[in-house]
Amino acid sequence: MGWGDGFLSAWDEASSAARDVAAAIATGARTAANDTVAVVQSAVREAHAIAQTAERTADQSVQAVSTFAGALAEKTAEAAAWAVEEGERATAWAAEKGKQAVKTTAKAVAKCYDQAKRRFSLVSAATATAACAGEDWTVGLVGMGLAAGLTKPGISNLLRPLLKLGGNSTPKNDGDVLGAGCLPEGTSNPNGVMPPGCRQLPGTLPKISYVNGINTAYAQPGQKDLFSGGICKTMLEIAKTTCSEVTGVYNATQGFGKDLDECLDNIAKDGDSPSVVPLRNMMVQAAQSGQRMTLFAHSQGGLITQEAVAQAKQQLMKGDHLTSAEAEQRLGVVSIDSFGTAIMGWPKGPHYQRFTNTADPVPPIIVGAQTSYPIATWKDSANADANYVFTSPHLNPFDSHSMDDTYLPEFAAVKGAPRCVCKAA
Repeated sequence: MGWGDGFLSAWDEASSAARDVAAAIATGARTAANDTVAVVQSAVREAHAIAQTAERTADQSVQAVSTFAGALAEKTAEAAAWAVEEGERATAWAAEKGKQAVKTTAKAVAKCYDQAKRRFSLVSAATATAACAGEDWTVGLVGMGLAAGLTKPGISNLLRPLLKLGGNSTPKNDGDVLGAGCLPEGTSNPNGVMPPGCRQLPGTLPKISYVNGINTAYAQPGQKDLFSGGICKTMLEIAKTTCSEVTGVYNATQGFGKDLDECLDNIAKDGDSPSVVPLRNMMVQAAQSGQRMTLFAHSQGGLITQEAVAQAKQQLMKGDHLTSAEAEQRLGVVSIDSFGTAIMGWPKGPHYQRFTNTADPVPPIIVGAQTSYPIATWKDSANADANYVFTSPHLNPFDSHSMDDTYLPEFAAVKGAPRCVCKAA
């Protein structure tokens, strides 16, 4: 099976763009304007606008990209520069026929990138985006190769015991279902987290469940406000973004190494992650009752969800004496939106929507690891109903993986932020 649902072509284009940028950096080459436009067209969402302005900004574009490539080649930020041109609304900055060289650090590059997007200076935005994306794609592609190699049985058998050393063997709240106040069931009412300031009664808004990714705290350590960080903050952000009532299934962190080891069990679909159980039970209940269920899954949460779907299907077949096809049909009431996680390996039954940032290094790392578990990954693997692929690079590649700061804003941009009428019912 290929990458699935249109991701192959998008990723191939991204990989091609990354290789072109890397080649330019390595050789110190000065890329011609038209070639630069071609690279950017496959790498950034501003491509169509760049194509429209390429002819009149060719001279500036050459200077911009070549100077920046030279700076990266020397691994310094001594001479990053690009031209800015004042004029029509599409091109936004500085004086006609003027050029401005800007010496900058990596921090200033990020600032200039943000300013470029806000002010629609297309060539500048594209240049900064290509530079950031080149870095992020490189991390992802290298990670994919390492994951594929290190998870092979011979090497994996040696490395996995090392991953289990240290960390927290009894993480608090692992597998708990979190409701109102971000408190576990049994310590609060069964309602979920409502949008901020919402006076609407629980049960009157759409409901979403959420399972978090790797290395996620329950809440910000040392803070009295549970919603200041961790899964609690993300639940509140989801409620605010979607105007929904949100419950969480907490995938507790045991430390980075143990979390990675648990991810491999999830990929093999033979683990014992505590968070799999409540997710499985929710899906079975939804399938038996016919009540629709919506689940958001981020990062490792996607792998946990895959395992939960597989278990739910087996439980329906065994407990309700259903065929495989009948169990899949019953699970059609479940809708799963995944963010920055596995592209492949989703069992048939639920409806899937996938959001993947091509500048996020985590999905290709997961793909690399999944190659060591082909049966669990490809057997009865489902297609997505919708596959949203976008590019949002950051100077720190793993910022491109953030649920709160990268994926939820993209979800709102694609789906539209609903107007939340928070009045008492």
